[in-house]
Amino acid sequence: MIPTAEGTSTRGLSGHLTAAHLEDAAPWHSDATIFLCGPEGLAGGLEESLGATRFAEVQRERFAATVADVPDTDGGAVTHITSGVTADNPGKTLLEGAEDAGLSPQHGCRMGICHTCTAVRVSGATRDLRTGEVDSEPGCLVQICVSAPVGDVEIEL
Repeated sequence: MIPTAEGTSTRGLSGHLTAAHLEDAAPWHSDATIFLCGPEGLAGGLEESLGATRFAEVQRERFAATVADVPDTDGGAVTHITSGVTADNPGKTLLEGAEDAGLSPQHGCRMGICHTCTAVRVSGATRDLRTGEVDSEPGCLVQICVSAPVGDVEIEL
């Protein structure tokens, strides 16, 4: 492991992550799948070193998630199949809507990192608030803390 923020590596490298660090530690990196778990400063250094096109291929796990607000146009009636509760959910995540309906679904981080809140969307469409993507594939697993209904939704909660 090469320390990057402080100190000097055994190879004489120091400072934040650069292309020289990558070349020294893993000269084969251009052919490798890169997995990144770390703070934004590390990610920024890696993106700068790799370039935007190559960085887009990086498999990334975040310490903190960036989650957008639910768009005003999203919302709908959410049927919680397991509990038999149907409730209107305007402008909230599926988790917040379930809590407002009196349910207590499992959850952890509330940022889409831990996956504790994952549930099966039986029908309807949801928006992933981290990416903005809308998906309507039946039987799909969704993280209810970072997903909002786009119209009426049935979910196994």
